[in-house]
Amino acid sequence: MSKASLDASGIRKRVRATVRTLERRYDGTPLKNGRSSIEQLVYCIAARQNPERKAAGAIRDLKSGFAGWNEVRVSSVLEIADILKQHDIFQPIPKAEQIIRALSRTFSDSHKVKFDELTRDRAEEARVYMTRKLGLPSPVIADFLFSALNYGKLPVDEPVGRLLQRLGLVSNKLDFPKLEKTVSDGLTAREAATAYRILESHATQICTERDPACGRCVLFQDCPEGQARKAAAEQAVIEAEKAAEAARVAAREEALRLKLEAEKAKKAEADKLKKAEALKKAEAKKAEAAKKAEALKKAEAARKAAATKKAAHAKPAAKKAKAGARPARAARRAGTGRRPDPGGRPHTRAAGRKRKR
Repeated sequence: MSKASLDASGIRKRVRATVRTLERRYDGTPLKNGRSSIEQLVYCIAARQNPERKAAGAIRDLKSGFAGWNEVRVSSVLEIADILKQHDIFQPIPKAEQIIRALSRTFSDSHKVKFDELTRDRAEEARVYMTRKLGLPSPVIADFLFSALNYGKLPVDEPVGRLLQRLGLVSNKLDFPKLEKTVSDGLTAREAATAYRILESHATQICTERDPACGRCVLFQDCPEGQARKAAAEQAVIEAEKAAEAARVAAREEALRLKLEAEKAKKAEADKLKKAEALKKAEAKKAEAAKKAEALKKAEAARKAAATKKAAHAKPAAKKAKAGARPARAARRAGTGRRPDPGGRPHTRAAGRKRKR
């Protein structure tokens, strides 16, 4: 047996083991079979993510409420959505839009593709047409292929291919067709439909395109992508803790720096106030000294003025006393022993008494 066939066999075994692991959690029952028709296409759209009984009730009301699918095609989205809402169809407005878009395109292309005439031999043609022209979700297309055309392959579309790629069974999307051929080998139509529904359910509920729930995935231990995401998440936590610690250290250093700067500024302000107070005291002391000097100057001036005034008053008295002393000296010199009269008159007792009177 060649290495390539061993690889293919190993891939098939791995996919089937994955399906067996997941079938305990998901219902893989395919949609009930019906003949290829516009009605079956609308039924598959309505039954996507909804119980089949609700989809069947919505189809019954659409058929009874409108003259035909062409009238449904030209109706408004809200009209179709209201009927879907009456049967609790999940996402009624998007599904109404899908129904109207699919009907519009199929009616305009009725000369190219007739759904009532499709057979299993034209399943690949129908798959390409519904993907490119109708723009329907791949699970709806797969349900139609399985239920209407008894499709015998396991479609490796975007959700299933994403799941298998993360499990390490395929490297890129370009290899999806080759992988589809490998995993479909040996499967019956019903087995392929069941495996697809199980894998697609896990891909859309757990292994989502963004933020897959790896912590709740039963395939986590065998998933290289999940292991890598876990390691990356743990590393991110470590890096976040390091960054948080670095931020805390930086915050403490910044707080200390601000504290030191505040203390420095406070000290500088205190020194400034102290210098201002000292300067104020020095100015006051200088003013007081100037005031005292001025007072002393005024006192000295007053003293000098008083002395000058006193000297001015004392000078005439001294002059007068000096003038009176001259005759006395002359009389003493003459031997009389009496002071001469200041007026030059003879000093007699009678004259003295007269003067006294």
